[in-house]
Amino acid sequence: MKSIRLLLIRHARTTWNAQGRIQGWADPPLDDVGYRQARALALNLKSQPIDIIYSSPLQRARITAEFLAAEQRAGKGISVRLDDRLRERQIGLLTGLTWAEATQRFPDWAARAAENGWGLHPPPEAESLADLKLRLIAALNDITRWHDGQTVAVVSHSGSLNA
Repeated sequence: MKSIRLLLIRHARTTWNAQGRIQGWADPPLDDVGYRQARALALNLKSQPIDIIYSSPLQRARITAEFLAAEQRAGKGISVRLDDRLRERQIGLLTGLTWAEATQRFPDWAARAAENGWGLHPPPEAESLADLKLRLIAALNDITRWHDGQTVAVVSHSGSLNA
């Protein structure tokens, strides 16, 4: 078995990132800053040979990955493979709220989460941290098994990558 080189990349900024909104599985678009970030990422990694790119299907990750793919292989581009398992954490009733709004709307949850963290107290109707980790570990295990000896870029989300 050879080694695999994984480039773990968070998507570029969205309209909701700029507003401080919790995204989860919502699919807001990149904003102007996000498009500039995606272009800059692609140009900065242009000289790094990447064999394959995997991405969450959410447009913020997919578009970031597409910019990267277009700059690879001497400008000829490479394909982006979408994998649902690379999605952000499903965040339940917090979707679309700011942290201040979430704390105000769900004060009991916010107090428990502040004391013990999200891992022990997922938001209302949200995916647990344990389930998120299982989903991502399965995806990364498959990717590393399928692409032994290659350089693979994985474009995902902060919650997913932090898990």
